[in-house]
Amino acid sequence: MVTTRSGDKSKAAAPQKGPPTKTGDKRSHSKTAHSRDTDTLASDQKKRKASDNKEEHVSTEIVPDNTSGSVAKIPQSKVRQLIAKYGELPLSDTELAEPGKSTPDTILALLLNAMLSSTRISHALAAKTVATVIKAGYHKLDVLKKSTWEERTQVLTEGGYTHYREKTATMMGELAELIEDKYDGDLNSILKTVGEDRTKIRAELKRIKGLGDVGIDIFFDTAQHVWPCLAPFLDPRSAKTAEAVGIGSGVQELWDAVSREPEQMCRLAAALTKLSSAAGALSGLKINPDRLAETLHHTCQWGAAHSGPTETGMNRLALSEDDALVRRWFANEVRKLDCKLTVDEMGNMFAKRAGSLGSPAPMTAMGSHLDTQPRGGRYDGILGVVSAVEVLRTLKESGFRTGFDVGIVNWTNEEGARFPRSMMGSGVWAAEIPAEEAWRLADIFDPSATVISELKKCGFVGNLPCSSSAPTGHPLGAHFELHIEQGPILEESGKRIGAVQGAQAYRWLTFTVVGRDAHTGTTPFRARRDPLLAAAKMIASSNAIAKKLGALASTGIIKIPANSSTNTIASSAGFTLDIRHPDDEVVALVQKQCLKSFEKIAKEDGKGVEFSWTLDTDSRAVKFDKDCIQAVEDAADALVGPDGWLPLTSGAGHDSVYTSKRCPTAMIFVPCKDGVSHHPEEYCSPEDW
Repeated sequence: MVTTRSGDKSKAAAPQKGPPTKTGDKRSHSKTAHSRDTDTLASDQKKRKASDNKEEHVSTEIVPDNTSGSVAKIPQSKVRQLIAKYGELPLSDTELAEPGKSTPDTILALLLNAMLSSTRISHALAAKTVATVIKAGYHKLDVLKKSTWEERTQVLTEGGYTHYREKTATMMGELAELIEDKYDGDLNSILKTVGEDRTKIRAELKRIKGLGDVGIDIFFDTAQHVWPCLAPFLDPRSAKTAEAVGIGSGVQELWDAVSREPEQMCRLAAALTKLSSAAGALSGLKINPDRLAETLHHTCQWGAAHSGPTETGMNRLALSEDDALVRRWFANEVRKLDCKLTVDEMGNMFAKRAGSLGSPAPMTAMGSHLDTQPRGGRYDGILGVVSAVEVLRTLKESGFRTGFDVGIVNWTNEEGARFPRSMMGSGVWAAEIPAEEAWRLADIFDPSATVISELKKCGFVGNLPCSSSAPTGHPLGAHFELHIEQGPILEESGKRIGAVQGAQAYRWLTFTVVGRDAHTGTTPFRARRDPLLAAAKMIASSNAIAKKLGALASTGIIKIPANSSTNTIASSAGFTLDIRHPDDEVVALVQKQCLKSFEKIAKEDGKGVEFSWTLDTDSRAVKFDKDCIQAVEDAADALVGPDGWLPLTSGAGHDSVYTSKRCPTAMIFVPCKDGVSHHPEEYCSPEDW
């Protein structure tokens, strides 16, 4: 069992010794009660929040037993269940001869494991590399000393460790020299040198290049059974996982729950690591790509804009008859997959598959949308939902039950093509859009229809609040969204996956320009008040301003009165403006300069025109959760290798923009042909799913 912990740099949760003495303080590991300071993870979490999630490694204050108040009883049966199911002894799946004894070989192997696992690679890749290194005999000091830099580099390459192999090969050679010169060939000498004080042990290990605090946390996690003075210990992410699965937040209490046995504490740390790992126990499961393709095209019978089973054009507007039909299909499918389906007052659909641990933690969701543009394709949003269905099918068929609850969300009116508020359902859920305001949104094609009237008409207005808050809402533990890139970067660079770091800011505005209708042949230019001419100039000006400031802008809708005629100057003109940039301030500056330019344009021709505007959507730039991003990057590494993916910023808005305001969120991009989206020719190759 190999532990990967590259993303969490906060101080590990672990009880400290009592007041320090000049002679040090050796610790007893008897099963009887004894005086010891205890950790409270809740206190630690508050301190991490107060420090604004800073990444530097900072010490955690520990609350003593006599000041911590009442302690919740730890469910020992659940702890035993976790250990039995997931708690392998570290490195027991390698060729290490004695993983349970503090031999020089075992300690060196555990240190190499910590060094290799603390970098930004996947759990599976770290495990493979460590096993390869041990197979090569590098856990034996004499073998490591005799190896050349080229040989070490080759072994790391065979293990798949390509990102950092040259630097790591150098550090492994330096480690061998350090052990020989400073520790007489045996890392166990550290305990003879500094004693059993964990702070001093940490300080001593910091001398080793390439280890760092994260690596030391991994070493403490995995070596506490052979160096009992390290017990009890949990790294920060494992401590969070312990709290999430409902076995308590205190390391001292968990120590008591495992009868204060260092090996059991080590196995518990291993179990929690496995549960929280990006790859974990799911790494061997594979979806059925042919079935996924068949499902995607099957769902596109509702709203297909062209004839033929593989034509890609779609017109499935939110809350239309076709949207209602595909929603019913979704409801039927997820119920077959052991999911509980609930619908909120915005029509957002939540399908939850219960985990095996019975944890009260909110479900981890795969979310996207099934509505499309009026001239859209069949991959934008749809791929995200049907691929999530395929994931749950794979879990059910394999008989695998995740520890925590997992599920799918189908968000309402993501496109904003019928009701002019993009990401509406997720926006209300995130408390960024008032529910009443969303309900009142009118159909741009038929103003007599509103969101609430169409929800009722299609039968998807649920009786639960649209909220991210428990107990009546739908809180999420995390949100992941698979989506086509909707741009050309992945395809042009030959990459298969985009690990999305965040989304750029954008604003949607609607402008109304008012003039006066008049006869074309009898009204000279000097006497005209031509709103369409002014609107055209405004649109051209917005394009020039956006280019100058390095932003993007477009007009997607232009309107004139229905009773206009060829030989009449229109009485009014309306148009939309979409402004985008990764920086909120640049978006605001583009808008400011556009308004200034439009005021000038309104006075340029004839007798001038008047204009007004509304801000329909203001979506600020967001950064996704670093741990969720790390999970995506780890999975991408394992699937396509480090050269097969790119970090990207989303140019488009997605439901994940709003979910990121209420829960840890990340997105996965896959290429689309020529970067085309919101178009019938939108296409994504099944090889990239």
